[in-house]
Amino acid sequence: MLSQFSAMQGLRVLVSGGEPTVYRHFQFLNEIIDQYPLRFVLLTNGFTLNAPFAKRLKFHEVQISLDGMKRGHEVIRGEGTFARVLQAMESVKSAGLDLSVATMVHRGNLSEWDEMQALVERYDVKEWNIDYPCVRGRWELHPDLFVDERIAAECMKYGFGGSYHGTDHGWTCGRHLAAVLPSGDVCRCALYSDVVVGHVNTGLRKAWQRVQHIPISETACNGCVHADECGGGCRYRAGDAHAKDSVMCALFSTDAPSHP
Repeated sequence: MLSQFSAMQGLRVLVSGGEPTVYRHFQFLNEIIDQYPLRFVLLTNGFTLNAPFAKRLKFHEVQISLDGMKRGHEVIRGEGTFARVLQAMESVKSAGLDLSVATMVHRGNLSEWDEMQALVERYDVKEWNIDYPCVRGRWELHPDLFVDERIAAECMKYGFGGSYHGTDHGWTCGRHLAAVLPSGDVCRCALYSDVVVGHVNTGLRKAWQRVQHIPISETACNGCVHADECGGGCRYRAGDAHAKDSVMCALFSTDAPSHP
C-alpha cells in the first residue's frame, strides 16, 4: 500500500485505529516507514507512549488525544488517563518529534478551554485540532455529553493548524484524502466505511479514482462566502451529501438549520 501511495505522489499517511500502537505488527511498520518519501503521522491516545517508546519512533509527527484537563479528559477516557497523556506529550517532545493534539468538544470539558490552551502552548504544540463529534458508535450511548452546536463552535475557535476539514477550493471536504480500513478496503473516509470504492490488492489508484468528490456548487453551501475556507464542513455530520454542516455554520456565524 505504501509503495502504491508513493507512486501516486501521495504526501501524508495518518496511522490511526483503535489504538495503533497495540497493533501486533506496529514495530515492523515503524521500522520500514523511513523507506518511503512520505510524511507519517501517528494518531494515538498516548497510553503506551513512554520515553523509550517515543525515541524508537520513526514517525515525523505524533497527534495525541487530549479531551480536557484531568476531569474532562477522564470523563471520556477513564481514571488515571490524564497523567498518561501528559507523560506521552513529554515523551514526544523529548524525542524531538512534532507534537499535535486532537480534542473533541463535550459537556465535561466546557469549563477547561483556557487551561487546555495554556497546556498546548507550554508543550509548543504544532496543531490543535478541535472538532465536534459525529454521533456514531459509543458516542450514541452518551447523550448526556452532547453540547449545543453554538457552544461547541465557540470552543472550536481555540484550534489552530492546517488539517481541519481542509479541501481544494470549490470542493467539499476530503478531496485530498481516502481511508484504508484494516480489511484493505478503501473508502472516502472511515465514517463512510460502508461505501467501499476498492481494495488495496486491486490497486489504490483505481480505488482513489472511484471516490465521489462533491463540488460546493452542488450543495446548500453554494454562494456562502466561507465555503472555500470551511469546505462545507463534514459531509457525514451534515447528514446528507449536499446539506449544510450546521456545526461549521455556527463556527462561521452563518445561518443553518440545527440537527433535531
